Amino acid sequence: GLVGSKLFHHTWFDPKAIPLGIMLSLTWISTLGLFLAFQHGGKVGPVSVIIELSVLFAAIVSVFYFREHLNIWQMVGIVLAVSGIGLVVFFEK
Repeated sequence: GLVGSKLFHHTWFDPKAIPLGIMLSLTWISTLGLFLAFQHGGKVGPVSVIIELSVLFAAIVSVFYFREHLNIWQMVGIVLAVSGIGLVVFFEK
């Protein structure tokens, strides 16, 4: 029905949401990688900071780009999750 198709359109099955899924996966992988590097006594170099900032930027850009496919709470959740991990990684030093 109409409600079903509308629900379906707003799920991750939406082809337009695939790049967002990829972006989020890359974000999680890179932040996890940074986190593990810090856990194992890695030094905070400018490269790490640049990666972290670019990851955060990518997340924000993707949220704005896909805003018609996400509700406000998903957007807030994504940004908070990414920036939260970023802060944890950053202060882990």
